[in-house]
Amino acid sequence: MARSGRTLRPLIPVVRFFFSPRIWSAGSFGIFAIILILFDAVNTLTPTGLLVHLPKPGTYAHADEPWNEPLVVRVDAEREIYFDHRLIALSQLEPLLRRTLALRPDWTVYVDGHPWTTAGDIIHVVDIIGGIGNTKAILVTPSMKQEKPGVFAAPPCEMTRLKDSNLPLPPRERPYAVNPTVVSFVVTERGGVSAVKVRRSSGDAEIDAWAIASVRKWRYSAKPGCGSRVLEKNLSAYYYYW
Repeated sequence: MARSGRTLRPLIPVVRFFFSPRIWSAGSFGIFAIILILFDAVNTLTPTGLLVHLPKPGTYAHADEPWNEPLVVRVDAEREIYFDHRLIALSQLEPLLRRTLALRPDWTVYVDGHPWTTAGDIIHVVDIIGGIGNTKAILVTPSMKQEKPGVFAAPPCEMTRLKDSNLPLPPRERPYAVNPTVVSFVVTERGGVSAVKVRRSSGDAEIDAWAIASVRKWRYSAKPGCGSRVLEKNLSAYYYYW
């Protein structure tokens, strides 16, 4: 209930002012102008037609580079790393990938492994690829090799061991555990093995001699034109504590 002496008469002129035709027309024009400006701004910012990305200077591929072909990292049976059919050291993999991926719009890397490759070697390579960021590692399957044999073929200079039969271990009166012997050797183009020597001794002279004699019997597939290669292998003597 309103108090006595108060009326709405002072508000009547204000209400008449806002509801006058002149004010309504001016307000409607202002609202329409704001909507038109917003619509034009949104329409200008919205892309139309084909969406293209312009690379920064120096980030595009050269004309003679097959930048559109898949990047393949292969681990062979000897734990050697191949980057697009080129033999590289494991420490070179990350910087090479960074430089190559910087020229590509698609950061997909295919990882291929020899059937004798251990899972740990593959995981290590995948971890290096994933550490670059925004990359996607895809494991090469047998069906992929059948579909694209030229892309996922083994590197032409990949050496495969043909004979892996080690000599019988030296006899022991009582079996015991022996540390592995690290042996380095040279594989020639014809697949022969030479310059066999112990890089790290097992601590047992007989086991070291057994490792050297075993490696000398190994043979690899011939790769004419690929040159000689220095490899290292760990040979473990399978003696165990009772």
